[in-house]
Amino acid sequence: MKLSTQDGADFITFRYDEIVREAGTQVRLDDVRQALIPEVAAMLADTPRDVDREAAHLVQNVLQGVRRKRANNLRKDLEWVIDSWTTTPELVPAGVEALLGHSYPLGTQSGDDKTLGLWTSDDLRESALNRYREAGDVMSAASEYDVIASDAIQKMRRVGAGYLNAVQPGLLA
Repeated sequence: MKLSTQDGADFITFRYDEIVREAGTQVRLDDVRQALIPEVAAMLADTPRDVDREAAHLVQNVLQGVRRKRANNLRKDLEWVIDSWTTTPELVPAGVEALLGHSYPLGTQSGDDKTLGLWTSDDLRESALNRYREAGDVMSAASEYDVIASDAIQKMRRVGAGYLNAVQPGLLA
């Protein structure tokens, strides 16, 4: 079978559901990945290569991971930089200077990045405010999920169901 990007995504999604369903219980994501890799590799072997598409996909995945990791480490990295300002130069950890040359996401809607050494006080303030906005969005989504999950729990208990699939359509009508 030749594999297009959409076919591949559809196949992986289908098999993901199938693998977890067949397990009949919770499954570690890494175990699902390991089960899928040989199947997808076999499909890819029969597929003509689109090097530009593969390169774009690889770049997207790597940058997404690096940006997420650096955004998550920004507080710690800033602490190291600030600590270096109050110690003698010979005691500054070697990695601090390197951090200043690393690119970090500014947290803007347009996805702008800048090396840490070039961040301004406005960049720091906007980055902090954006984290509060994102946290508010996450809290709002969690609250909405809590409401629907609580409703499901209440209805499952009302009919004595231990699993979602034990509640039949129309049972609570």
